[in-house]
Amino acid sequence: MKTFLLAHGIQDSPQSALQLAISANPKDILQYPVRLPPDDFNKMIPRHQTVQDVIRELVGHRLDEDLGNLADQLADRLVTQGDFILITWYFLKNWLPVLGADAAMFVLVLRNMCYFNDETGEIRDEVWMDGGYETIANRLGINNPRVVANWLPVRIDRGKRKDKLSERTVEELSRRQRLQDLLGLFVDRTEHRINSEGSYGWKFKVQRVDPLTPQHQKIQQASSSLFVKSESLCVQNELGCWISNLGNDCFETVKTEPMVVLRLSDLTNDCSETLKSILNDCLETLDLQANDCFETLLKILKSFKDSLKDKDTSSTQDSSISRNDPSSQSVAVVTDSEGNWSLDKLLARADKKNRSVLIKQEKSAIPFVSWLIHGASQSSIQNPYSLAIAKLKENPGISAGGASDRLAAIPPRELVRLIEQSFSFYSPSDRDWRMLFAEAKRDRIRLLADSLGLVLGIEEETGWMSN
Repeated sequence: MKTFLLAHGIQDSPQSALQLAISANPKDILQYPVRLPPDDFNKMIPRHQTVQDVIRELVGHRLDEDLGNLADQLADRLVTQGDFILITWYFLKNWLPVLGADAAMFVLVLRNMCYFNDETGEIRDEVWMDGGYETIANRLGINNPRVVANWLPVRIDRGKRKDKLSERTVEELSRRQRLQDLLGLFVDRTEHRINSEGSYGWKFKVQRVDPLTPQHQKIQQASSSLFVKSESLCVQNELGCWISNLGNDCFETVKTEPMVVLRLSDLTNDCSETLKSILNDCLETLDLQANDCFETLLKILKSFKDSLKDKDTSSTQDSSISRNDPSSQSVAVVTDSEGNWSLDKLLARADKKNRSVLIKQEKSAIPFVSWLIHGASQSSIQNPYSLAIAKLKENPGISAGGASDRLAAIPPRELVRLIEQSFSFYSPSDRDWRMLFAEAKRDRIRLLADSLGLVLGIEEETGWMSN
């Protein structure tokens, strides 16, 4: 929008430029594809910016009544409620090319029908679409509903398939299966119903957080294995030094071919046999000829080195350093002056009656945190926050027990680090954490952070996380 207005002379004639924008097709203003984010995107602090804010910035002064009215009209035209969809950069950059435009838009449409309340933790991630494939196809602008049918596993058996299939048919079925598997990471069709007109309605369970692409999943698994092995074999410090000395000149791109050529012999020259072995194991599991694969691995390793610094931070540091520690800042909104969980702050989102009851009856915040951890670790529990309140009202002072209790009892800063490490590809070695969350999807860990009211300092520059 800013580019459009500048191109049409808003700084010389604001009124004319705004009138032109109001009469223009929104697609001409909000053009696709959009420009990529700047290099320092991950360091930028998100801020709410309205259409009016952009116009005010371009004009250079406060909007008078006439310009204000025009700005309001343009805002109504561009961002009418229900006419826009939020898309993460990770989805746009990594999943769109894999899924294709139509299937990707199907995911976005379903996500837009879901609901999440930041205040209460309420999630609605199951939606109905009546009318079957025809409705979905019409919504996406697809002429043939069978295209949509091929995206989803068969729900209703239509009869036997031919015993012998042509090679072309086998290839097509294989392509469909790959797309179904990928789409299944986002969407699961769980139920169907028939309406009075005889058409089907489908119920979908929708994943609101972007999963990793298959390539990124392999990188994550290889990286996690490397980190765990380096810790178990006591070569973490050597790994850190190796990462520090690892420059971008260890690989080069061949201009004539879209592949990365690695000087593998140079990578591990100065390593011990132990570290060399686990590094080679890591590299052998990856498709290093794939675009950006090794570059992505380098970013993870460097991020891992930074996480090691945080992990080694001593609790004996003076208070001035502690206050600047990211983990301390993350939990400040839900802890007391001594850095312990504050039940009063944790219950800030609860209704007045429940808040009053729990504050009066509970002697510690640990049981409440324990139930939040337990609820987040169970995929069948939609709202850990409501679960924790209900459990403590029913049985005051009784926590979830087991690993949930032990995690709730560690310092809040340490729990934040476990959460952040889970998002930064360092698989936490904490036994209790791994017991509960080793197989958990990232949206469950995000849900735990949301339920605790944590303000996480997780960078999303590489698109590994989504909001």
